[in-house]
Amino acid sequence: MAIAPPYRLLPFWVAIGIVSPQGYTESWYKWYEKGELSIYHKPAEKGLIHVKASALYVNTSVRSFINLLHDTENVPNWLSASQQVSLVASPTPSERIVHTYFSAPWPISDRDMLTHSCFTQVSTTHYQLQVKDTQLWQVHSKAIRVAPVKATWQLYQQGSDLRIEYMAYANPNGALPKWLVNKQTLKSIRYTLIAIRSQLKNKKYAVSKMTISGGACTDF
Repeated sequence: MAIAPPYRLLPFWVAIGIVSPQGYTESWYKWYEKGELSIYHKPAEKGLIHVKASALYVNTSVRSFINLLHDTENVPNWLSASQQVSLVASPTPSERIVHTYFSAPWPISDRDMLTHSCFTQVSTTHYQLQVKDTQLWQVHSKAIRVAPVKATWQLYQQGSDLRIEYMAYANPNGALPKWLVNKQTLKSIRYTLIAIRSQLKNKKYAVSKMTISGGACTDF
C-alpha cells in the first residue's frame, strides 16, 4: 500500500483528530475536491491542523462500512501506513479498544495509537462513531504514541448510498516538522478514503451481521 509522496509518514489517524474546541472560529480551507470526495483543513493548536472530509459511497450501507472498519486483519489494506491493528478490549457491545501500529521508514520512528471508540444510532438513517485516545488500557510498544486523538465519523444512509462526514485531529508527537506532518496527514486521508471505496466492494461486509451495536456513548 503506497501513496504519492516518497514515504507514508503520517496515516489517517482512526481508526483512526481533536474536533474544533468550543469557540474556535477559524475558516475551513478546501484542500481537495474530486467527484464525491472533499477534504478541508484549518489551523489547530501547536501548529497542526484540524481536518474534515466528506465522501459518498454508492450502493453501500452503514453496516458494510462499520464491518469494514472493525475488520482488524484487513485494516492495513486501506488505512495508510498501518502495519498491524489489534482489538484490545470490548468494554460494551458499542465500544472497542484498539491498538494500531504505524510503520515509518528510517530515520523516522514508528508510531502507534491506542484508541477507544463508541458507536451510536442517532436516528433511523444517522449513525455516529466517536474515537479518542485512551490511557485506561496498557499496551507495550516501543513506538512513539500518537496523542491526543479525537475523531468523529457521521454516517448518513441515503437510500442505497452512504454519505460520511469525518472530523479529526491527532498529534503524532516527536521531532517532526509541522508543515510535513500536515502535508502528509492530508495526503494520507485522501488515500484512505479512496481505499475504503474499493474495500467496500467486498460483499462479505454487506451480508455479515453488524459487528458492533449502538450505545449511549455518554463518556464521549
